[in-house]
Amino acid sequence: MTPVRQCTTRIATLLSLTVACAPLLHAQSLDTATQLRVDSVFTKFSTGNVPGCAVGVTRNGALVYARGYGMASLEQQVPITPQTVFDLGSVSKQFTATSVLLLQLDGKVSLDDDVRRYLPELPNLGARVTLRHLMTHTSGWRDYNDLLVLDGRDERDHTTDRDAWDALKRQRALNFAPGSTYRYSNTGYFLLAQVVQRVAGVSLRQFAHDRIFAPLSMTATRYLDDTRTVVPRRATAYMPADSGYLVEMSNWDQLGDGAVQSTVEDLAKWDANFLSGAVGGAPLRALLTTHGRLNNGVAIAYTAGLVESTHRGVPTIAHSGAWAGYRAGVTHFPSVRVGVQLTCNRADVNTDALSYAVAATVVPFTPLLPLRTQAGASRSGVFVSGVTGSSITLSTRGDTLLLGDDPDSAPLTHMPDGSYQTLAATLSLRLASDQIFLSRADDESVTDTLTRREAVSRLSPNARDAFVGVYSSPEVANTYRVRNSTNGLILRRDFGDDIPMQSAYLDAFDTESLGTIAFVRGASGRVIAMRFTSRGVQDLRLARRAM
Repeated sequence: MTPVRQCTTRIATLLSLTVACAPLLHAQSLDTATQLRVDSVFTKFSTGNVPGCAVGVTRNGALVYARGYGMASLEQQVPITPQTVFDLGSVSKQFTATSVLLLQLDGKVSLDDDVRRYLPELPNLGARVTLRHLMTHTSGWRDYNDLLVLDGRDERDHTTDRDAWDALKRQRALNFAPGSTYRYSNTGYFLLAQVVQRVAGVSLRQFAHDRIFAPLSMTATRYLDDTRTVVPRRATAYMPADSGYLVEMSNWDQLGDGAVQSTVEDLAKWDANFLSGAVGGAPLRALLTTHGRLNNGVAIAYTAGLVESTHRGVPTIAHSGAWAGYRAGVTHFPSVRVGVQLTCNRADVNTDALSYAVAATVVPFTPLLPLRTQAGASRSGVFVSGVTGSSITLSTRGDTLLLGDDPDSAPLTHMPDGSYQTLAATLSLRLASDQIFLSRADDESVTDTLTRREAVSRLSPNARDAFVGVYSSPEVANTYRVRNSTNGLILRRDFGDDIPMQSAYLDAFDTESLGTIAFVRGASGRVIAMRFTSRGVQDLRLARRAM
């Protein structure tokens, strides 16, 4: 994520809440009315001692507005400014991709090289995986983040490259054949970071500093490869809780898929590089925006740590990030030479929605269509993802179709082509009688099919007994024990906290930290395995064994 600075507001009603700050490094050239519209996007972060966000807006390669909203530290009551440093999460991937592409331009690697040419200790799972597969999330490798979570680790635990390697070396299968489909996996970028280190002979932290950050004068930007390092002006990250907020930081030391620390002011300099080509020139820019392509020739929106697509009729180059309690997003609109840089230190923000709301103040988007009604009770229900195994619920309020079934559920806009989209136009749903075809509104080349399932709200104690048992796999460094309690099923592990399990649909349970867990029955009807499917892991099974 990125940082922002808190400047004196021009909104009269908020005068009592303002915090004075030093002049911005670049003159503000947005007119006052536009500045007020940008500020209005972050109104809820401008009141009280709450974490918030920083935003930067660039035009023609210059930072034309930057501001902070909320607090970088609730404990010390330090406000967010444009110089506040945030963890960027997956926004970091474009810098890892840039490092690999610079090595390719140097003639030291090729994206079509087998990754095991550089990392021979990586298990051979029966298919050739290239650097291009890793960069475009088409490798099939399971996500090491999800694997470490299955091993019982959470963000508070200290984990290193060795822990990630150990998890990968235990794997016996890929999620899918390389190049056959797209599935986001942090493993690809962790492995690309290892390749940079092997080829360049220095750490990714040092390589990116020398070849990217220093040449662009991104003086506050670095890869954090030791979480004990003191990072000046870094915001603390938070998670909302009943008591207010909890500190939500991470002690994971892996690089590549994340770990870049930066500010919105520095990210504005990176955005300017898309125009100036100061680093890498036109060849790098072309490589960064080359779409991944599946074996069947279909192009996907993902390029090289970026997603190239359109939003409401305007071309975009973008990526978001989420790690611990940090959230971030960078969005470049090349046709109008505008960029939005966003960093936040609270886990409950939607960076896509905020970024596009800011962009709407300066970018001529196609107007949103008015909400059309045509929901119908038959469209309500629980639908289960064929990719992640998780479920979503559609419900109705009058004639409006909602994504969710609680009072805060978001209405869906019914589009002229028959699809439904979220208000921020980030997701597109096409509905059939018993299925939903879900994709990003700006990239329908990769679609997840969700199938209607009968919701199960609560099981009787006797019905829960069918799942009680011990489950394990050589691919997971943990043993799982399902126990029956007065409040329902509990998942107990050798490593990690106990996890309550809530009925979701037939033979499947929702959990807070592991997503949806489905159970497999044998020919006799007896439960024989536990099946994990998440965003980054497909159908990893733990067999039931004798108690």
